[in-house]
Amino acid sequence: MDFRKLPSHNSELTKKNNTMISSGLLSSTAFVPSTVLEGSRRCMVLMATYNGQAYLRPQIESILRQSEVDVQILITDDCSSDHSFEIASEYASKDSRVYSRRNLTNKGVANNFMSMIASIDPNSVDYVAFSDQDDVWLKDKLVTAVKAINEKCSSTDAKKLSGIGTPILYCSDLQNVNEHLEESQLELKRLNIDLDHRATPLLKNYFSGCTMVMNAAMVRLLQEYKGVVFPRIHDVWCSMVAYYCGNLVYDADHALILRRITDNNTNGAITAGKDIREASLKHLAHASKRNISKSADLLYKTYSWAMSEDDSALVGSFANYRFSIISRLKWVFSPDYKAVTFGETMLLRTKILLGRL
Repeated sequence: MDFRKLPSHNSELTKKNNTMISSGLLSSTAFVPSTVLEGSRRCMVLMATYNGQAYLRPQIESILRQSEVDVQILITDDCSSDHSFEIASEYASKDSRVYSRRNLTNKGVANNFMSMIASIDPNSVDYVAFSDQDDVWLKDKLVTAVKAINEKCSSTDAKKLSGIGTPILYCSDLQNVNEHLEESQLELKRLNIDLDHRATPLLKNYFSGCTMVMNAAMVRLLQEYKGVVFPRIHDVWCSMVAYYCGNLVYDADHALILRRITDNNTNGAITAGKDIREASLKHLAHASKRNISKSADLLYKTYSWAMSEDDSALVGSFANYRFSIISRLKWVFSPDYKAVTFGETMLLRTKILLGRL
């Protein structure tokens, strides 16, 4: 078993009856489940919690009810001030499939999820999934993803990497609901998502982390990045790595998550024209962190070896677009990206011209 060391990953945890609960300091260590599942559908669900006590129980229960897979849950609390960690520890104390731990300092959602990815031994699982703290999963959510991943893995066009395997990331549609799990609306079905333009995933992400399921090879690929800083949120990073370096499977036919849209959602629902509605001159006047081009730079420096020659040139070019007016103009008029609406595409081109991405 690969006891990977985690840079700057400090958590409180102790083992007790195949569970992990908060007690004392254990720093920079890998997560090793006390019970190793048998079979070929071992799925580790990673859940990041932060002040999510209101809906945490039904979400955990819905994961434990998943059909046709052997599931375990690793819940990492990010210094909640409510009872989220206590609820997670309660489940960990009574169900050997559940593990709970708590960060000693607040990491933020992206670093919390990616720290969990870094801590996993990919030889101990077949699949890994991300989970929000306030959704409800329908019982076939995981097995549907597993079947799609296996189908892609056996296809002749699946990309393979030496020493890694065939990394695959599965994403799907979902159902946005209110806090009472009512008023269901599909999120992506009405959007004309275009993945044929090779630069689009650098600039726009339409796939929610809570729909993502990956195989062990994808975990290995993500672990190639040894840093602890992620300029963009975890699901954006994972989808970029999969798209340019591995295999990205988008399942538009299934929406097996009920995602509550509440005040605690990090980004809320994706809708056509959302970027236009949120844009303003006041927003453009603020200093930009340029996280999009910074992420492209990290992607290029870490994974150019796993990209095709064309994709490597594309990602490297965008990573440095803002440093010359010629590069900006090239990307302003580039045909390599397209948002879901004409207005959003033009907004991207404007931001590129201003060097804000």
